[in-house]
Amino acid sequence: MAVILQRVRETILEVFGESIEGNLDERRSTIERSTYTGKEDPGQWCPEAAVVIHCEDGIDSGYYESFYMDKWFEVNDRLGDDYLVEHYNAAVIGVYEQ
Repeated sequence: MAVILQRVRETILEVFGESIEGNLDERRSTIERSTYTGKEDPGQWCPEAAVVIHCEDGIDSGYYESFYMDKWFEVNDRLGDDYLVEHYNAAVIGVYEQ
């Protein structure tokens, strides 16, 4: 699972780029503290997901804004056919193996 977690983190950084506040190190830190494997998710929102993304600390979920929702579609596309990015709610996104 660590490989997909790292891949999701890198993809979020590539797609969201300047949308996350701070310099490059701060953006990486925001992404790292907001992403977990499903089993390590402290909220246990989506324990069956490969990766869980919490969108309350600097990563926009796009749940209410189409601009950011389009970015999540791009993340989904970049991860390829083996994974599906799906909103659990406005603050949590799961990345599932297909």
